[in-house]
Amino acid sequence: MRVFKTLLAAFLVVLCSVLLAAPAGAATPPDQWTSEYAGGANTSANLGEQLITAATASQLTQAWQTANGADFVAPAIVNGVVYHVINAGNASIPGQFVAVSARTGAQLWSTALPPYAWYYRGQTIAGNIALLPFEGIHELGGITAVDLTSHAVLWSRSRPPSTTNPSNDDGTGGPIAVDSGRVFLNAGNNAISAYDINTGALLWQLDPPDGVRGIAAAGGRLYTGGFPSYPGPGLAVYDGATGKQLWTSPYLYGIPVVVGSYVVVPTAQGVAAVAAAGCGKSVCPRIWSAGITDANPQAILIGGATSSTLFVTATLTDNTARLIRLNTSTGARQWTVNLAQPSGEVPIRAGDTVWVMANANAVIGWSATATTSTHLRKISLPSNSYGAVGGLAAAGGSLVVDVWPYTLTAYRVPGT
Repeated sequence: MRVFKTLLAAFLVVLCSVLLAAPAGAATPPDQWTSEYAGGANTSANLGEQLITAATASQLTQAWQTANGADFVAPAIVNGVVYHVINAGNASIPGQFVAVSARTGAQLWSTALPPYAWYYRGQTIAGNIALLPFEGIHELGGITAVDLTSHAVLWSRSRPPSTTNPSNDDGTGGPIAVDSGRVFLNAGNNAISAYDINTGALLWQLDPPDGVRGIAAAGGRLYTGGFPSYPGPGLAVYDGATGKQLWTSPYLYGIPVVVGSYVVVPTAQGVAAVAAAGCGKSVCPRIWSAGITDANPQAILIGGATSSTLFVTATLTDNTARLIRLNTSTGARQWTVNLAQPSGEVPIRAGDTVWVMANANAVIGWSATATTSTHLRKISLPSNSYGAVGGLAAAGGSLVVDVWPYTLTAYRVPGT
């Protein structure tokens, strides 16, 4: 008996040590698409999507369609609700911020937005608040905030005039990025403004010396990417709380994507990564670069980004395109598929699938770990949905396609 107790005690000690040493189960990622590019970091990835998978993608069927009201970016999808804007045909008539069911497309509610403004740049959902950038008609562009519980407008702010070039200012508003209780607006003649999400209080504004093509926000920092045709720092990084410039990295252009410990940005002929936290100096070097032969420098877009892989669409000089998968840590190319048509939209990740829009009239999906060019599904958009530009979002079991200036169309696996 004494031997049995001794062995039992030893077994329990070993068992406890194994249980304590075992890593806790990874939390399930949230199933949501909170902004044009799925959040302030612009990853364009929703790993929480569980209904659209490599096993079910071939079954995707049009579930519903609604007018998009001349909004030309991807909608937001949170908690089974799709949020988008319907602009009125006349600026004096208020546009509508609309919530519809991601499953059926049925309208759940709508809210009138302040008039004399165009809401072209979509919406960002931050907790219980929707933030909508607008283009001003009689005033400069700004942001309107809507409470998602009461459906009331919380605040609406037009940004201050440019401090460096007021005579060349305009009413353009958007895009925006949200991080750490702040919303950042890129508007007008490349001005950057920061606001408190809850109150709309202006925190700071600056006028970068060169053009700003895209912004991202993560980890308390604001990242801005420049234009290839503009002189300037390329990638510039600012303290989100104060607007103080922290560091730059030259010759990086376009829309930054913050993923893991990296910020990945297009270059003139490919993409490159820099440490997202900087390097302790005013100018930081690249960690890796990946070239794309014959790429149009204005048409290199990064999306579907996770800690292990990211995807790039690049339209080439012959007007065809490539979809490329890279290792996020090293930039090593893992997979390439040639596309017969140009792709001017960001690739998106939905669970274990990746999707691109081809020539604004078709959507094509592959396994995120594909090793051949064989796609899972090619969806030809309805003829009433052909347009110039668009956007993709995926959450709540719906792959939603926004094509300006016509329709918002959702695809689902039947029975879900």
